[in-house]
Amino acid sequence: MPQENRFTVATSGRPSNIKYNYQAQWEVGNSYGLGYEAPLGKNISLMEETLQRMKQIRSGLGLPISIHMPYFTACLSNYAYRDQSRAESYLVEAARMAKFLSCPVVIHPGGKRLPDHGKQLQFTIDRINKIVEETGVDPKFLCFENMGKFSSFGNLSEISMIAYETGCGICFDISHSWAIHRAEEKEEPFELWLRRALNVLCDFSWLKEYLHIHISGMTWDNRGEVEHQRFLESEFPLLPVLIELIDSNLESSTIVVESDKKKFRDARDVKILVRYLEELPIEERHTLFE
Repeated sequence: MPQENRFTVATSGRPSNIKYNYQAQWEVGNSYGLGYEAPLGKNISLMEETLQRMKQIRSGLGLPISIHMPYFTACLSNYAYRDQSRAESYLVEAARMAKFLSCPVVIHPGGKRLPDHGKQLQFTIDRINKIVEETGVDPKFLCFENMGKFSSFGNLSEISMIAYETGCGICFDISHSWAIHRAEEKEEPFELWLRRALNVLCDFSWLKEYLHIHISGMTWDNRGEVEHQRFLESEFPLLPVLIELIDSNLESSTIVVESDKKKFRDARDVKILVRYLEELPIEERHTLFE
């Protein structure tokens, strides 16, 4: 996934509108020089004609695209789910779109954490490997996202294990991890935890080459994530997070801004910050906190 800069900034739209106005939203993003993540609503599939139009728009604008699969994915990792064929069809559709567009497709790995956690993790790994083999998709385009609640399957450790066992990509939602970090009331500054996490992820050669990232303002409670916010309304440490990303060994990444409102404006501001920080020597970046 060659990119002119190490970090490309993107925004996302409303799931219910993707079929009708994704082109308009993409063109608005283009006016800001932003990439675009197309979120799907209730329908887990896009017709080939729609995918072809998306491919043409991407080619014309020269900006990255990604797809975010729907959120109702509890069946993916649920070994007790009553309709396993439906669960597998969800992953097959993700693989189809990833193959057609050669772009990241973000997938929530599952819903509730089940009692037999080891069985749930192995079941998910086996299912992914099966679909990758059957569809022939490049697994690095299937980006499984870490969740933001204690009760949900798919924390960063579990997602990393899935990536290790399948060769799949990761969508590192830093705001989800921050919400968990706040809920656990850890004394360690979040940016130090993030630095260690990025070092571990960079040990995976394909993740060091390209890591898909989500950030946004976030509210939290003792269960973890509550809802997305704008950065100005949140305690999320945007500047320290961006500095840790730029200081890391990542070779390229798309940072998708998922603010609850005014996504384009927040994404534009993040892009300006990223470009400014990239131009500063490392010692000057860190004096910004003094």
